[in-house]
Amino acid sequence: MKYPKKMLIIAGSDSCGGAGVQADINILRLCGIFPLTVISCLTAQSPSGLSAIEPASETIFVAQLESILKCGRIDAVKIGMIPTEKLMKQVIGFLRMGNFHNVVVDPIMAPTMGGERMPEPLWHNPTLFLEAAPFITLLTPNLPEAIEIARMLSQHLNTPVSSLPQFIIAPPRMMTNEEVAELGRFILQNSGLNAILIKGGHGISENDDFVTDILIDSDSDAPFIYPNPRVDTINTHGTGCNLSSAIASYLAKGMPLDVAVGNAELLMNRILLANKDVVFARNIFPATGKYAPPAAIINPDTPDLDF
Repeated sequence: MKYPKKMLIIAGSDSCGGAGVQADINILRLCGIFPLTVISCLTAQSPSGLSAIEPASETIFVAQLESILKCGRIDAVKIGMIPTEKLMKQVIGFLRMGNFHNVVVDPIMAPTMGGERMPEPLWHNPTLFLEAAPFITLLTPNLPEAIEIARMLSQHLNTPVSSLPQFIIAPPRMMTNEEVAELGRFILQNSGLNAILIKGGHGISENDDFVTDILIDSDSDAPFIYPNPRVDTINTHGTGCNLSSAIASYLAKGMPLDVAVGNAELLMNRILLANKDVVFARNIFPATGKYAPPAAIINPDTPDLDF
């Protein structure tokens, strides 16, 4: 008997379909992973922005988590927006109880398309952050989020200003790959996280023709650098959700972390290229909006991709 790989998504619902649970499910289907879901909140979104958020009640949220434990083995977990401290404490307890592997967290601090700021207490509450860290396989912040996390940790630990890297005190207009890697190491050393992928899409990289993401893994002496050709498109809504879900999908398939990240980066670049000229509305279109079949996005002859 053959059992499918299963992944749990704990995240919010996106009514315009480009991010959140809806985007995660699209990516999992593309990667051949069966999705299980726990909805943390409802949102009202359109291509113009986010207009409303309603957190799930603690009762229904816990009931969803408990139901997941009856679904058999879970090969990976992806966590997106958790809107309240009470729900975050439930997530931490769930991770501790379940002894899950391959836990990927996308620390959403604000949606790509703008609008109302999404609350994310875990990343602004150092106690919750440090409590969750041991259960996280990979954290995937963009560059501004990583800087904000580093500042939060330094304040919580009362780190002397004189010992802080200069780019934490006053971030420069441009950060080198070495500085980004140092930022990642600072976060790992002061949090207990195993690994962090700092995404360069929101910052200016060394070569503006590329978007460079950098993986810093406590098990590796050197960072893993992933330069991707910059795609000229406004269709970027949900790219963070998509990337973290793709990484978790490849981890569920048994790939090493650096390989899972590399394959997810390649997948996302092809999705952006496939959808770069699609027009959905007057503003921003979801990155996965074209819903092309896998063959139109993925080159099946690529040897290092496993779909």
